[in-house]
Amino acid sequence: MLVPFHDKAERAHASRNRTSMSCLPSTTLAAGPPLHRAFDEVSIEGPKKSDGSEFKKGPKGWAMSFIYLGILWMFGFLFTALIMHILLIQLEERPHYFGRGSHIGGIPGLIFEPNPNRFDVGTKGVIQFQSAIPQSYYNYMVRYGLVLDGEYNNTQLSKPKCANIAGASDGAPTNRSVCSVEAGSSELYGACALTRRNIDRGMGFSSGEPCIMLRLTRMLGWFPDDYTVSKVFDDLKIILLS
Repeated sequence: MLVPFHDKAERAHASRNRTSMSCLPSTTLAAGPPLHRAFDEVSIEGPKKSDGSEFKKGPKGWAMSFIYLGILWMFGFLFTALIMHILLIQLEERPHYFGRGSHIGGIPGLIFEPNPNRFDVGTKGVIQFQSAIPQSYYNYMVRYGLVLDGEYNNTQLSKPKCANIAGASDGAPTNRSVCSVEAGSSELYGACALTRRNIDRGMGFSSGEPCIMLRLTRMLGWFPDDYTVSKVFDDLKIILLS
C-alpha cells in the first residue's frame, strides 16, 4: 500500500507525541509545586491602584502607593474640615437655653404658692382672704401642706441641697438638674419657713401678713441669693424710695 509523504510525517509526529507523553513521570500531575509557584507569584505582587492597575514592583512601587494613599487621605481630611467649619459658623454666639427644641423644652416661668386655683384661669393669680376668718384662707394652708409633704418632706425624692452643689452659689452651671431649697429654715425665712408648725399657725395669713412663696421653673445654671427677713424689707424700702 502506498502512503503519501505528508501522511507519513503526521503519523511519525503523532507517534513521537505518544512516546513523549508516556515517558512523563506521574509526579508532574501533583498539585503541590504549581500551587507553591502561584502563591509565590501573588506574594511578590506590588500594591494596586483603585482601578486595579499595579504599581511598579520594588521600593519605588511601595513609595508611590503610600503617596497615592496620602493624597486620598488628605482630600478626605480637607473635606471633613470644610464640613466642620460650616457647622461651626452656623452656631449661635450664646447657647440656646430655653424655648422650643431646647434642653428644658420650654421657657422659664414664675409661679407663686399657695395657689390652689392655679388651674382656674380667672382666679389663678388672685389671693383673697380675711385674717379674722380662718375659713377664708383654709385652702391656702391645705395647698402649703401639699407642697410641704410632696416636695420638701418626701424622702423618695433624693435632691441635694442647693447650697451644697459646687458652683451653685456663683451661678455656674452644674451637672445637677434638680436641687432642694431649704424652705424650712427658720434662720433664713423666719415665720415664713415652710414647716408644719407655721402652717398650723396660718403662715402669716392670720396676722394679715401672708407668706408667699415665689417659685422659678426651668432655670438652668442660676441660683438665687439667700434673703433674710430684714434684708428683704431693706431691699423693698430701697425700691419704694427710688
